This record gives sequence, C-alpha cells and structure tokens, in this order.
Amino acid sequence: MSSLLRLYAAIENRVLDVVMTGRLLTRKTLAVTQEAKDTVPTDWYFLHHMMSEFDFREGDNIVDVGCGTGRVLAYLARRFPHARLTGIELNQQVAAIAAMVVPSKCEVIAGNILEVCPDTANVFYMFNPFYAEIMREFCEKILNNLPSFTIIYAVPVHLDTIEKYCNEINFIKLRTIKSKIRGIDREYAIIIK
Repeated sequence: MSSLLRLYAAIENRVLDVVMTGRLLTRKTLAVTQEAKDTVPTDWYFLHHMMSEFDFREGDNIVDVGCGTGRVLAYLARRFPHARLTGIELNQQVAAIAAMVVPSKCEVIAGNILEVCPDTANVFYMFNPFYAEIMREFCEKILNNLPSFTIIYAVPVHLDTIEKYCNEINFIKLRTIKSKIRGIDREYAIIIK
C-alpha cells in the first residue's frame, strides 16, 4: 500500500508542477558543498496545508532558503501576490532553473544565504536546507541581526540549534500534517521573533 501512496503523491506532484509552472520540478539535485544538503522539492500537498494559516502581505519579504527549482516560490507567488519573494539557492545550475520557472515578481539569487540575504527579509521558508553548523551561523549572522522575523521550517531537524543560538525568540510552535491518502506524516515549526 505504501508504494501506491508514494506513486500517487509523485504523480500528483508532477501534474501540479506542470499546471503551476509549465515544467517538472521534481528532480532531486545533489549538494554542491559538504555544508549544504541535497535539493529535495517540498510536496505540494504539504506546502499548501502548511501555508494555509498564513496571510503575508505587501511589505513582507519571504525568502525561500535553498529554493531549489522554485516550487515553493511558484506556490507563494499565487498564494501571496503582494508579498516580495526571494529564492536563494547555492547551486547555480538549480538557481537558473528556478529563475526560468518562477513568476517575474520573484527574485532568484544564486549564492550562499550567509552572504546574499536581503536586508528586507522578514519571513523565511526552509525545508531543512543545511546542517547544524550552518544553521548556527544562519542564526548568528542573519536572524540575530533582524528586529523581527517569522520562520516556517519544514521537517525541523535543527530546531534545537535555532533555540540555542537565536536571541529573543517569542514563539515556537510545532505542527503536524497527516494524510493517509498521501502517506504524509510530517512536522513543521513556526518560529517568531
């Protein structure tokens, strides 16, 4: 049964890729450095249910950390048409794919988040993009220098690192999305300063 559920999810993700962007975005891409993780696209179902509780507006700059081929940016551009959207991807070839498929209102930057994070960033989406040491640096160099932010952290394996190294966090909430049909049982965290 689980192989049928995975097949159903894979087919649905591919169909939604084509409907939303005109291309298949399901490719897994190997990391370009030892500090980064492989690029794995966020499941459309998981993404939709995760974002359903948010209402970002003009003035919000949502940064997709490790944007991969642009699936999250494509979704966010439709869901929050007035928000500013930035994708940052370490792999230059993958960033080029994202830049071709996302709406023109989205900015895609090929580079390291620690070096190219926009000053206006106040919302971050992450699907477990890097290991604990880089997460610590992200907290110390980026997050601790912002007066406020919201993080939506899918599959939050380094939540303890954020709690330890991020100053003045006001709120951390863990949520779980389950779907028997999709075979999904995943957590995400909402972190607010």
